[in-house]
Amino acid sequence: MDEKSREVLLSLQKGPLTLDQLSEMLIISKKDAKDRIERLTEAKLVRRTPGIAGGPDLYSLEFSMEIEGACPDQSLVEELYQEIGNSFFSFLEKNSDKISALCDSMGASLGRAVEQVFLSSVSRVVKDLQIEINEEDRRLSAHLGTIQPT
Repeated sequence: MDEKSREVLLSLQKGPLTLDQLSEMLIISKKDAKDRIERLTEAKLVRRTPGIAGGPDLYSLEFSMEIEGACPDQSLVEELYQEIGNSFFSFLEKNSDKISALCDSMGASLGRAVEQVFLSSVSRVVKDLQIEINEEDRRLSAHLGTIQPT
């Protein structure tokens, strides 16, 4: 990833931004901001939420780009990590034959196969939550559309 793309990702780590905000924050042209965002969106690292009610499109990090330590309550993160870890290793033991077969079919290491199973399942959970997240982004976009530029 080039330095310009990295700047965009770092800018989005605290929440969604519009192209204008991104352009202003990075001190770049709106066209340059749009080109960077399009590449990252195509790579599925950034999500675009279309603006409504005259509001601008919003861009935010995809789930896979969560920044470690970004959650303000690390005790919640630790508790969930422990719960997932306990049940995850039990799941792996129970399904060791299926996972071995998956390694063979993918031509992948055990780690890669387990990673894919885990990420696919977590992605399904997050997609269920995305409905709420997208609604929040739409409300923010509509709100930004009602604010007059200064």
